[in-house]
Amino acid sequence: MQHTREQRPALGLWLGLLSLGLAGCQQKDTETTKTVPLILIVVDTLRADQILDPEDSVATPNIDALAKDGVAFSQAFSHAPMTIPAHTSLFSSQSPVQTGVRINGQDVPTHLPLVAEYLRDAAGYQTLATVSMWTLGSPQRLFGIERGFDQYDCEFFGLLPPAPETEKRLFPMLEGLSNEQPFFMFAHYSDPHLPYNPHDPKDRRWAELLVDGELHSRFTIAPMTTWEGQLELSPGEHRIELLADYPFAPKMFELDGKVSITPDLAKSKFGSTTQNFLHLVSKAVVSKTDGADANDPAADGLVTCGLKLWIHDEPTRAEKKLRYPGEVEFADQYVGRLIAELKARDLYEKSLIIFTSDHGEALGEHDWWGHNENLYDELLHIPLIIKPPLGHPSAEGLRGESNSLVRHIDLVPTALSIMKLDPLPGQTGRVLGSGFDQTQEPPPLLAATRQPIAKQDVVSLRSSEFKLVYYRKDQRFELLDLKRDPLELTDLIRSDDHGLDSEQLGAWKNMLLKHANSLTEIVIRDPEEIEDSLRNLGYSDSEREQEREQEDS
Repeated sequence: MQHTREQRPALGLWLGLLSLGLAGCQQKDTETTKTVPLILIVVDTLRADQILDPEDSVATPNIDALAKDGVAFSQAFSHAPMTIPAHTSLFSSQSPVQTGVRINGQDVPTHLPLVAEYLRDAAGYQTLATVSMWTLGSPQRLFGIERGFDQYDCEFFGLLPPAPETEKRLFPMLEGLSNEQPFFMFAHYSDPHLPYNPHDPKDRRWAELLVDGELHSRFTIAPMTTWEGQLELSPGEHRIELLADYPFAPKMFELDGKVSITPDLAKSKFGSTTQNFLHLVSKAVVSKTDGADANDPAADGLVTCGLKLWIHDEPTRAEKKLRYPGEVEFADQYVGRLIAELKARDLYEKSLIIFTSDHGEALGEHDWWGHNENLYDELLHIPLIIKPPLGHPSAEGLRGESNSLVRHIDLVPTALSIMKLDPLPGQTGRVLGSGFDQTQEPPPLLAATRQPIAKQDVVSLRSSEFKLVYYRKDQRFELLDLKRDPLELTDLIRSDDHGLDSEQLGAWKNMLLKHANSLTEIVIRDPEEIEDSLRNLGYSDSEREQEREQEDS
């Protein structure tokens, strides 16, 4: 979906205030500004330990090469284990508590300053994005995170296109870039988000589509399939079947044309099913051609019906653990292809490139699989690489903070500083590498997740040594010593020897209570459609997921 300047929504009051500072911004070194394009690469749901892997058990040569040209940060964290809240914080340099965006499906407030809009309107940047998840927008539904992009490509079928499909939409955007105008490009890859795909041909799994007992098509369910085809059906009743040797989930099954479908098939549309299938049988009733005489034999002719399908297998716990690293390695290949394309176009060396993830993923830690439910580090610890233009003086300062606590909200302030632009209005993050006193503790990370996607509202504060978590429904605190207990297994809140200064602990408790008690009811448009679509992506079906995993064990 392409957005032009004429199509963008109102900027809000902040742009009026921003205009007061434009003269100073324009007086900066324009030549330096023009030579610093910004490229943000986000690989969704990527755990930090897959990149910060001392054993190199996960092969990511392209991301590793980017890190050698830039600076890799070992202690970078997201503010939320969900896509829209995390990206909103990243783009605005404000935490979810400040933005008000705390779950997927929410609209980004129109008054909230976002970096794409700022770069376009205040600094003359060309802004373009290609995204690959429904939660960031689709042709049917936008959430406001696209505000400020001249081009925002979310034209994909299904809810989760793999990297090859994303690349097909991303690379043509590079054709329109000009050396005369600076640009901001946002490249978003959905791999390795659930459902995880196998990438070894021997691990492929198949399903068959039968119409009235006859084989119509055969396609893979592992890797997942987004499939479109046509059925030629005569008026009347027809039997449609999906068959596989492994459990599968038909997360989208749409049959258009002059067709009505039985409740079973209707339930499978947009993920409303509450079970997996080996054999799904449904009935389609095709009406006669509009306007035809009921006594006319031609009225009984074939009707063309379009079929759309998004289907994947349901891997076991053991299969998930094997597939996830393979998905990371697959994503690395396509990050490498993007970097190679930038080099071929003479854009790599001169660009500021930021590589990160929106959040991590639980692979069984704390009895959880997936994300969104809690605020442990497997969900918040993310990879982060910042590569300034080669030879840029900021690199030395960034290297000095490579092991400091870094938050998503620090990325935009850091980027704008390197680009010699004024701060984003309302930003709350700090500029990395700007002479921070290493003897001091960096500002803590404030994170949040919310119901109904999570089972309850949870907020946390994290320093480099301790994490305090507050569970609103349970009205309880959890205190974790991250140095002595990096897996976050032991709650020290009732211990007399937890090591955290009592004054700081009291201040943190008060802060979390204040944030938790300020949470108001979340209003979203089309809540039923949002819930179904989020369930498709593994967000809001946590109880069924846990029951299935218990059965696996």
